[in-house]
Amino acid sequence: MQDKRKLKGQKTRKRILDAANRMIEKEGVQAVSTRQIALLAGISQSSLYHHFKSADEIIISSMVERAKSNMSGLKVEQFTSLEEYLNALFAMVYQQVVKRGSGSYFSILEKARTNDEFREEVMALGRGMKAQLVQHLELVAKRPLSPAKLEAVVFAFSMIREGLISHLQIYRDQSSFSDLKALAGVVFRLLAQYLET
Repeated sequence: MQDKRKLKGQKTRKRILDAANRMIEKEGVQAVSTRQIALLAGISQSSLYHHFKSADEIIISSMVERAKSNMSGLKVEQFTSLEEYLNALFAMVYQQVVKRGSGSYFSILEKARTNDEFREEVMALGRGMKAQLVQHLELVAKRPLSPAKLEAVVFAFSMIREGLISHLQIYRDQSSFSDLKALAGVVFRLLAQYLET
């Protein structure tokens, strides 16, 4: 009995997060409300509040789940070099941005800019993603790496990712660069060399 209730709760939570993701992608985070999410998920608002205390908590949970899903999609043990891992990570990010668009990214930034509590949650998510990336890089390298160099490489990767999102938002499919993935690959080769020295 307990297992069925737990399973039902997990399914409802997933429906809520899926509904929130659809809303965020379509309308941005400013449009997200618990009433709209409940309606889209096909549940009552009181049922939604059984799982989440606010729309902001749903948005953050949605972002955390998406980040976990993205990072877990890369099997670290399959990579034989840091360059190979960084290129695969970038390819995954590129696919996500092309598939989902970048409008939700900018609406999240805007909300974080104007809402201190939300900004703290986004920053905590960023710190978690940074820690996971550092862990992945050291697993691929099969040895501890210089903390200062890791910091620089993670920062560079973040800037490249954010630049990609902005670039694709502005230029869409009319980029003045011939092959964004190949150009990023050159940078990742240099970053991998930097880490390995």
